Amino acid sequence: MKNHALALAVVSAWGLAPQAYSHELAYSKSEQIHVLVEGDAANWCKPEIAITMQRPVWDDQKPLNGLLSKLPFILGQECPSAKVSWKAVDAKGAVYATGVGTATQMGLATLTAAPAVVEAPVAAQTPAPAPVATPVVAPAAAPVAAPVATQAPTEV
Repeated sequence: MKNHALALAVVSAWGLAPQAYSHELAYSKSEQIHVLVEGDAANWCKPEIAITMQRPVWDDQKPLNGLLSKLPFILGQECPSAKVSWKAVDAKGAVYATGVGTATQMGLATLTAAPAVVEAPVAAQTPAPAPVATPVVAPAAAPVAAPVATQAPTEV
C-alpha cells in the first residue's frame, strides 16, 4: 500500500498524470487562457476533438472572441480536417460558453445563462404618510356697505 501511495505522490509531483489526458495546445499569457485538447502531444489530432479553454474568470466575452479568431490558424496547420467541439470554463469548472465547428471555423459561441445575481435584502420601507387634505375655504363675500339712511332736513 505504501508503494502505491509513494508512486502516486511521485507521479503527481512530476505532473505526469494530467499530461496523459490533455495537451496544452496554446496559452495566452496576457489573457490567462489555457487551451487544452484531449490526448498527448503526439496523438491529440483526431477526426473529432474536444477543446477546453480555461481561464480564472470569464467576466468578458472579448478574450473568448479573440481566441476563437486565432485558434483556426493553429488548428488549420496541425489538424485541418477535424470537427471541433469546445467549451470555455472558469477555474471552478463552471461553463461560460460552448460551441461546435471545424478546425478552420470554430463556429458561434453559445453563452450559458449568467449566474443569478443575489440582490441584497431591501430594508422594510415605512409607508409614506397619507396626504393631509387641505380644508377648502369658501371665498368670503365682499363686504356690502349697509345703506345709510339719510333724513330729510327738518325745518326748525
